[in-house]
Amino acid sequence: MKALYEWLGLGLVFVLFLGGCSQGGPETKSTAPSLPGHTLLGSYQAHVTLDPPTVSIEQVKPSDLSPQGLAGTDLIATAFPFQIRGSLSFDGITIATISVTMTNTSSAATLNSVDVRIRSITDLNITILGDTPVEDVPGGITPGGYFLLGTVNPNNGTANDTWVFQNVTSDYRFGFDVYGSSWSPTSTTGAPSARNGHSTVWTGIEMIIWGGNTSSGITNTGGRYNPSTDSWQATSTTGAPSARFWHTVVWTGTEMIVWGGLCGSYLNTGGRYNPFTDSWMATSITGAPDGRESHIAVWTGAEMIVWGGYDGTNRLNTGGKYNTTLDSWSPTSLSGAPLGRGVHTAVWTGTEMIIWGGWDSTYTNSGSEYEPSIDMWSVLPSTGAPSGRAWHTAVWTGTEMIAWGGGNGFSDLNTGGRYRP
Repeated sequence: MKALYEWLGLGLVFVLFLGGCSQGGPETKSTAPSLPGHTLLGSYQAHVTLDPPTVSIEQVKPSDLSPQGLAGTDLIATAFPFQIRGSLSFDGITIATISVTMTNTSSAATLNSVDVRIRSITDLNITILGDTPVEDVPGGITPGGYFLLGTVNPNNGTANDTWVFQNVTSDYRFGFDVYGSSWSPTSTTGAPSARNGHSTVWTGIEMIIWGGNTSSGITNTGGRYNPSTDSWQATSTTGAPSARFWHTVVWTGTEMIVWGGLCGSYLNTGGRYNPFTDSWMATSITGAPDGRESHIAVWTGAEMIVWGGYDGTNRLNTGGKYNTTLDSWSPTSLSGAPLGRGVHTAVWTGTEMIIWGGWDSTYTNSGSEYEPSIDMWSVLPSTGAPSGRAWHTAVWTGTEMIAWGGGNGFSDLNTGGRYRP
């Protein structure tokens, strides 16, 4: 167990990322750069002609940036419901001004913001000034980089931006990419019935929801949602675990494992769902932990660990490790285990499970690390830890756990903390 522990106060941090991409002329095959948190709405190339002063905007494929029809000042429609139009004025000396109109034509999706980024330009001596130049590059864009021309907010209407190009002495071409962030509704066609207390996992392709409490009672139904097709497919009920809510699920890379929960009684049963075959297999109950709800579960890469929770009488400090290859259970050690609790959080670091917070007869800010390879618990430091709470959330970043929110019986909380093992 590592000896160095650290709790860091959770603050608001702004980070500016300057990305890179392949440099090339307008006919060069290249992949548009990714922009974290944004969706590529379309890639374009602009051809600026000084005599007469015009700008031709052509849509290009994000995959290879080859020209795809519709030049001039005609509207360009992308796969996303978004349109762009450009016009050019030139002072006859060195300054070219491009006026751009961007329109969101979707009634379903609202674009919160649109970033327009230069990808390539044939004359690197040209200085580019956006209407709101967030990333100002002295001396113009450099090979392999990109430049943020500006951010506009079209919402469901139209927005205008002006780009000023200095030191323009001849015709030139440049490529630019349009990124946006937006909400779009998930389809209700074929969707599972309305519910709460259900579970959700992401497979890498689909979101799987299962179980929960519906208006007609507790259910063992579920659905798989594919965002690329905006479509639902029901999960099989053949061989599925009994109906339940407040259970846990983990994704193993090939299966979703459901375990525990509540449906009249506290359950210690579960099931393994394979979305590729749409089939279920029950988890063994031999050696399984006692039935419970409000527990946690993590996947280690080799086994599922469940711990804590409530059995209707007691808050539990017991747990178990489930081996999918052997379909077998082994208990987690009670030596040095934290006080029993429920509605706490857990993260997996790659070598340890960290549990924190929850209700253990009070709203606690205590926690522990569990190493399954040696079946050993170690107590987390309390110095600098956030105040006690339950129903909060926690994630593992790769280097630290971030816990946030929850409630303490008196108020909901907007505080949190970062713990580095």
